[in-house]
Amino acid sequence: MTGNLNWCLTSTLSAWLITVAGCLDLKAQTFSSGYERFDTENGLPHREVNAIHEDKRGFIWLGTPQGLCRFDGRRFQTFNARTDGFQHDNIWNILEDADGWFWLLPLPPYDDFDIWHPVRRERTTFRKKFGINPPNIGGSEEFFGSYSDSWVRSKSDGAIFTFLNDSTLMSCHPDHGLKTVATEKLTNPFIIAAETLVWVLSGINRLVCLTPSGKTVRSISSAKPIAFGAQDAPKPPFYFFDRDLYGTKKPYRMDASGQSHQLGQAYRHPVLLHGADKPHLGEDLILDRTAIFRTDGRQVLDLAAIWKTHGQTLENKERKIVRSLYFDRSGKLWMGGSFGLEVFSIQKIILNATSGNPRIGSPHAAFGPMTNGY
Repeated sequence: MTGNLNWCLTSTLSAWLITVAGCLDLKAQTFSSGYERFDTENGLPHREVNAIHEDKRGFIWLGTPQGLCRFDGRRFQTFNARTDGFQHDNIWNILEDADGWFWLLPLPPYDDFDIWHPVRRERTTFRKKFGINPPNIGGSEEFFGSYSDSWVRSKSDGAIFTFLNDSTLMSCHPDHGLKTVATEKLTNPFIIAAETLVWVLSGINRLVCLTPSGKTVRSISSAKPIAFGAQDAPKPPFYFFDRDLYGTKKPYRMDASGQSHQLGQAYRHPVLLHGADKPHLGEDLILDRTAIFRTDGRQVLDLAAIWKTHGQTLENKERKIVRSLYFDRSGKLWMGGSFGLEVFSIQKIILNATSGNPRIGSPHAAFGPMTNGY
C-alpha cells in the first residue's frame, strides 16, 4: 500500500546523493540509521515523487509526474506514455494486484487509468478490462492529507477494494473478477485498511469493520475526530490524532474493543509509521515534520540534524512537500515528495544484557543494497 501524504517540511534542496551513518536516541542507544538522497541528477525522471511501492521481487517503484520509475538498487528506469503508451504519466498511487499487474492511479478526477504488467510490459485500462468507468471517490484532504482515491490492496490475498458510492463496496481478485456488494449506508466512506476484513472510516467519528461480502461486524464511534496519519494499517490497534485548539494533534491508540488511550506528547503534523511487523523495529513510530518519535513521545531520529550536518539549512521560505512514505521489507523508510527521494535505514540496537555491547536487531545490514533485484 502506498499511502500518499501532503505535509510541509522546511529545507534547502541539493541535487546530489548523500550517504551517511548516524545514531539516534543516543542516550538510550536503541536505534541507528543510514541516509541517502536521490534527485534528477541521479536518474529520477522528475524531482517530485508522489507514490512509492515495493513489488514482490524487491524492486522499488516510484510514481512521478513523468511516469513510473523503477529503482533496482543501482539505477532508475522510467516507463511512461512514450515508452509504454500510458494514458496518464502523472501517477499518484501504485497498487499491485494478485496477478502482479500494477494499477496506476493518477490525480483525481479521471475517467480511466492504466493497468500495466511490469515484467511483460503489457498494458490495458480499467475501462477496457472491466467494461465500466472506474469510481472517482477522492480522499479527505482534512483528515488524510491525501489526493489519491480510497483504493486499498488487501495484505492477505491481493484483492483491491474501493467504494462505488456510500453503500456499495467494490473488489477485484482473479478468483472472482470484479465484484460489488451492498453495505450499510456510510458517510463519505474511506478505506483505512484491508486484510481478511475491511476497515472503513465513515464520516469523521466512526470506524466500521466490514467483511468482503459487505456485512458490518464491528462499529466503533469516537467523541473525537478520527484523523489517521497513514493509510493501510493491517488490523487493530489503530492510531488516530485529535486536533486541539492550538493546532497540535494528540495521539490516541484504539484497541479492537474501541477503547482509546492517549499516548505521549502532542504533534503538529503526525504521520504513523507502521513498524510493529518489521523485524528490525518491532514497534510503530510517529513522524512529525523533522523528527521521528516512539509512540510514548521519545524522539528516536532528528531529521533536521541530519539535513543540517550535510549542508541543508532549514529556512521557512523553502518548503518540502512530502507526498509518500513507504517502509520496505529490508527495513528502509522511503520518503518522496517535491524534493526527490530520501531513504532512511532505521535499525533497532539491542543491548547485550551481560556485556552491554550492542547488536542490530535484524539480519539486514543498515547500509546494504537498497533493494533486492531479480
